[in-house]
Amino acid sequence: MRQILLRLLLLLLLPAGCGGGDEEKVHQGKTVREWTAQLDSQNFDTRHKAAVALAEIGPPARSAVPRLIVMLKDYESERKWKEAQPLYEVVGVGIISSDPPSLTKAAADALAKIGKDAVPALIPELKNSNLAVRLSVVSILSDIGPAAAESIAGVADILQAGPDQRERLAAAGALARIGAGSTDTVAPLVKSMKTDPDALVRKTAADSLGELGKCAASAVPDLIEVVEKKPDFESDAAAAALGRIGPDARAAIPALIDGMTKDNLCRVCAGALVMIGSDSTPALARLFQDANRKRSTRQIAVNTLGKLGAAASEAVPALVAALEDGIVEHNAEEALKLIGPCAVPALAEALKTMGGRARPKVPEILGAIGAEAKGAAPDLIEFVRNHPDEYWDNMTAERALQALAAIAPDDESVVEVFMSLLDDKDRMVRIHSVKGLAAGRSRPEDRIRALAQLLGDKDAGFRAEVEESIVAFGEPAIPALLEALRSDNAKVRESAASAFRKMGPVAASAVEALTEARDNDPDDGVRREAKRALERILERGR
Repeated sequence: MRQILLRLLLLLLLPAGCGGGDEEKVHQGKTVREWTAQLDSQNFDTRHKAAVALAEIGPPARSAVPRLIVMLKDYESERKWKEAQPLYEVVGVGIISSDPPSLTKAAADALAKIGKDAVPALIPELKNSNLAVRLSVVSILSDIGPAAAESIAGVADILQAGPDQRERLAAAGALARIGAGSTDTVAPLVKSMKTDPDALVRKTAADSLGELGKCAASAVPDLIEVVEKKPDFESDAAAAALGRIGPDARAAIPALIDGMTKDNLCRVCAGALVMIGSDSTPALARLFQDANRKRSTRQIAVNTLGKLGAAASEAVPALVAALEDGIVEHNAEEALKLIGPCAVPALAEALKTMGGRARPKVPEILGAIGAEAKGAAPDLIEFVRNHPDEYWDNMTAERALQALAAIAPDDESVVEVFMSLLDDKDRMVRIHSVKGLAAGRSRPEDRIRALAQLLGDKDAGFRAEVEESIVAFGEPAIPALLEALRSDNAKVRESAASAFRKMGPVAASAVEALTEARDNDPDDGVRREAKRALERILERGR
């Protein structure tokens, strides 16, 4: 008994892959050993099925690696087998291709899924005389990724000395995946980027340096050189790579700023500056303020600052000033919205000083920033109450009121501003005051009461806005609307019935009053609107 227990204990302590345990792993009714044996079958479909099964098994199929590599290299027998097959066969009434799946590809897939344990056997094949084998091996190692790190030297050799452009391209791409998180692949990629005779290989090497990200920080000087001196085809790849390296590529900012002045490079350089971050802000600000630069260059520079968001806070004063610049004013407006809360103090100050067509932009930006601009509410209130007449127009008033509704709709002082403007002589001011009251939920009874008093307005369009605003409060608005339905003013009663219609089934408690209005109100318009309201309220109850 002790002997049996001892053997069991030894089996448990054996490392993975030892003792034949993996070879006995069962998949679809066969062990790894049995699937591996089928790789020698004379039947093509049997061999293909076995390779697919081993791929599905993955790392536990490591014992099949030598046989899979034999299959990987067996291009000649596969070619002959395929040539012996009919190109088409008739199935039913249709014709389909009978071209069989590739055995070598199935072997490659299995080796990639087995992963790290296949790498030692794959490395020698990087020197195989057959280009197709070398390409397959590079692809497999790329799929394995960082677990194939021991193959870096061999793949780098192909990148430097491979006689065929295709294998050098494959090696350049593979090194980025195999070397992820490592600096070991940087030097061969830099060399390839600068010296390979093929432009596409050079570009791919630059792309791969970008995929390495901050691990490729030592390549920044070389990437800068490519941005400055190489054709667009390569320099845009180098610029993108600098962006992916991130803040560690800050030394590239001057070269990227210069690249922004070139039509074919401006957008990729702008994207790189965003990824480098806040260190790009001063240079971008200088660029967009330079009136000698092209219109498009200046506009893209402002857009880039917006994409930097809060990281571009240093540029806020210049962007606020740019709201008066006819070339970049709209870009500056959008950039400030994206920069957000850190732009609020400068924008609040601009409410006091900025005039002309730029003046309405300031409250609009604050409104777009929303609740995070609450600190500017007192300045906006002052702006509304004590505006200089020469700057005041419908657009400015509307945007200021919209901003207050977006920033602090429940602030007591803001509510009082809306209340005070409900009888303003300007129709749009009144409408936005109504909407402002509907935007908040503090003091609902006071808001609803104030709105209900406007239901008899002579302006039908204005009354419709009032109705919508009252409806926004939902069920709490019903008592005020019932009271309005009893008003001596027919327009008030009609508007109340219209509001109930817009409220729908929520207003079920008003059915009795609306029925009375439908049957007995002396005004045709009220009766008609009460009938429509009842139909709308009761339609879901049927």
